[in-house]
Parts: sequence; structure tokens; C-alpha cells
Amino acid sequence: MKEDKQLHHLWDKLFKVVGNQFPEELLRFVWEGKKVKYKGHYEQDKVVIEHQIADINFWVNDGTVKKLLNIEPYSNWDEKIPGVVFTRNGIITKSISYQFEVISIVILLEKRQIDGLYQVSLEGKVLNQFHFPVIDFHDIKKILKEFPPLAPFVLKVDPSYEKEVLQIVKGDKLLTAITILILNKLGKSQKEALEMTGAKLDDFKEALLDVPIMKDLWDESKTQGINEGKENQIKDDILKILKLRFNEIPSEIHEKIKSLKEQSEFHSSLEQAVKAENLAVFEAFLNALLEKE
Repeated sequence: MKEDKQLHHLWDKLFKVVGNQFPEELLRFVWEGKKVKYKGHYEQDKVVIEHQIADINFWVNDGTVKKLLNIEPYSNWDEKIPGVVFTRNGIITKSISYQFEVISIVILLEKRQIDGLYQVSLEGKVLNQFHFPVIDFHDIKKILKEFPPLAPFVLKVDPSYEKEVLQIVKGDKLLTAITILILNKLGKSQKEALEMTGAKLDDFKEALLDVPIMKDLWDESKTQGINEGKENQIKDDILKILKLRFNEIPSEIHEKIKSLKEQSEFHSSLEQAVKAENLAVFEAFLNALLEKE
């Protein structure tokens, strides 16, 4: 909730990678001890709720009853969350024509236990209330032991578990890539993060394209032409990826990205934003590109 606007839902998107790759593990984490069966993903129509592409929605069987489980990750607690969850639950329920119950659960990337309650009051009287569970990261040792796909996010909650997290993700290219991105977000350079995880640069680059914020933008840019109205969006996308990987981006790089004009320049710059070893390499690429004009 407190992230830079250009990185809105950053943690959510990274968490969705885990949800897509390890749905049964995530289901067991949020609904521990209950025999609920995972029955597949449900992707909302982006027209219905365009900004909520980072939600994780699972079809589940609770006994013999089919339900839709809506999981919403947040990096920090905010008093606005209950109202937002209430609204989104209603939108999702409407989008499936009220045919199934929608259960909303918040995953909070903090060590704090919060009660999820949204109330509608009038003249001091409660007219309606909506309760939803908030699953936090207070029991980190249990998470590391029983839910290894969630290990990279422990670094955000408590960096003191760095050694344990690195040991768990070792050997899994996708979890290692997510860990590197999180280490970048926490202030480590890409070189430091690669050394810490023991990852090869080529493996990291390959795994990056499995991360939705990267893959979606990359696929879209390669399959669609870029018209005048699309140019600013692609420039913003390039900056989002650079910020995701390298944190703060100098103003001169902003200006150089703004000066891109040709469709081929957009495609190649987006590719380099994903694959460049560091920010200096990306800037050198931009300089060479602009010198050709």
C-alpha cells in the first residue's frame, strides 16, 4: 500500500508467480488443516476489474461445495484494506453471476496479527459487516519448514533469515529469480544478489520471463504494434521493469527513454530492461541506440 505508485502491486505480482506455480502449497498455507481441494485458476475479466490483475483466484471444493477463493497479498497493512477487500469480493461475486460463494483471504507480508473486519454503519448502528481472515508471516520458522515456495518473501518480512532462505531456494530457478528481485528491492545490487544465490546470469534472465510483470509486458510488446497512444505506456513499462530490478533510476535515463520514437527501439529497449546485467549496461545500450538516430 505504501509502495511507489509505479510499483503498485509489485509484491502482489511476485506473489502471484508463486500462486500460479505452486497453487496447492498456497492453498494449504491459507486454509491450513481444512480438506479443501484445488480445482483450478479463475482469471477475472480485466474489463470487469482492470487494476486487479494481481489477485490470485482459485476454484476449490470445500467438501462437495464449489467455491471461489480470492487471495490478496499486501506488503504492508493499511486501514483502507478492509474496504477494498469488501468491494473486490462484491465485484468478483457479481462477475460470476452470484452462482458461487467467494471467500476472500488477505496475505500480509508482515509480522503482525490483524483482524479483517469491514463495517457499514449508519447513525451509530452497524448495518452490515464483512469478515475476512488475514494470514501473516509471524511464524517464519514454520513457513520455511512447511511452505518453501513462500521462502523468498520472508526476506521482506525479516532479512535476518537470509541464510535459511538462500538454502531453500537454491536449485529452483524460478524461486531463485524471485529471491534476486526481492534482494534488489531491498537494496542489494544484481551482482551481489547473483553471488548470494549462486545463480548464473543466463538462468536468471531466462527465469525472469516467467515473472508476470515481465512476461506480460514482453509478450504484449512483441505481438502488438505500437501506436501513438501506446508509446507512453511502453515507456512506463520499461521504467517499471528497471525499477523492479535496480530500484532508483537516474533522471537522465528517464529522459533517454522518453526520447525513444521507433517501434523497434521500444521492443529492443524492453528486452534489454529485462536482460541487461546492470543499469550501466542498459544505459550504454540506450546511448548506442540514440546515437544511431
